[in-house]
Amino acid sequence: MRPDPPAGVPGAGRVNRRSDRLHRRVSPVLIGAITLITLVALGPLMALVVVFAGDPGGPADVLVLGPALPDDSGVKVTATIIGVSPSAGETRVRLVVGVSGSFSADGLPSEDLVLRVNDVRGANRYDLPAGQAVDPIEATLALADGQVIRYPFDRYVSSLVVVAAEAATSPENRLLVPVSVDLLAAVDSFRFTAGPSEGLFAQTPEASAVDVEISRAREVVFYAVAMMLLMWALAAAGLAMAWVVVIWGDEPPFWAYAYTVGVLFALPPLRGSLPGQPPPGTLVDYVAFYWAVAVTALTLLVLLGAWFFQARRQRHLVTAGEEPAAAEPPAAPPPG
Repeated sequence: MRPDPPAGVPGAGRVNRRSDRLHRRVSPVLIGAITLITLVALGPLMALVVVFAGDPGGPADVLVLGPALPDDSGVKVTATIIGVSPSAGETRVRLVVGVSGSFSADGLPSEDLVLRVNDVRGANRYDLPAGQAVDPIEATLALADGQVIRYPFDRYVSSLVVVAAEAATSPENRLLVPVSVDLLAAVDSFRFTAGPSEGLFAQTPEASAVDVEISRAREVVFYAVAMMLLMWALAAAGLAMAWVVVIWGDEPPFWAYAYTVGVLFALPPLRGSLPGQPPPGTLVDYVAFYWAVAVTALTLLVLLGAWFFQARRQRHLVTAGEEPAAAEPPAAPPPG
């Protein structure tokens, strides 16, 4: 690197000025701005690469594969979770029933069978007539151990119990049929974890029971938390503006009222954009939405009050024949 010429040498000032300009150009602020612009520009591209390079999977996620049927003979049920309603405390499951082995004739039941499911609607008995195709069955299961008011951190537990038996004249003479259940999930915005039940309805060859834990997907939690932070940021910005006007005595900027009114109208759509459409009174409302609305409304009232106060003061001065004192010009510097 060429050293700077000493003082008094022609061209020394130009070199120093050029060095100062170069130093200003490569300031930390400039480096930070370039980094931020690069991340913003490459962020969508990286997201596309991650999405398309990931495992495409299928329309449904496999949660549990049921045990093999004894001698490959019995009732095979493929259950798919197709809906979760935390507000109603229910989850909907579609059951596709098939028979195999000694209970099958050309893929149809060879004898009359009865399928029982723990459907909370009460219609928990489904007849499978011999020689007839079995239509898909929709059952409604209960959600337990969870409250929707904890959105987006709410968690639930549900259980699916399926029992098959031969249809007989008297219930005491019915023989249980081996049954196996595969559980899948095809619901967005939720995350599922399942396993064989170990409680009252433990897994047996004649009864298949599966416990499911349901929680919000990570993307939903991230989005809900981001919306809460955004609500607070919008409200805090308005509150800081009101602080400057009231404490420092500055005049409200002309756009202050439009900002606060705009935030008041923007908060409900932000709340309504939350995935899953949580009902009023959830954690998001008490932590962010209600407070943001209250703070923004108070900010608007404070700004209007400050404007009325300043307008009244100016009116009083004009009526009294006084003019606000003008700022004195700065004193001239003493001569050299």
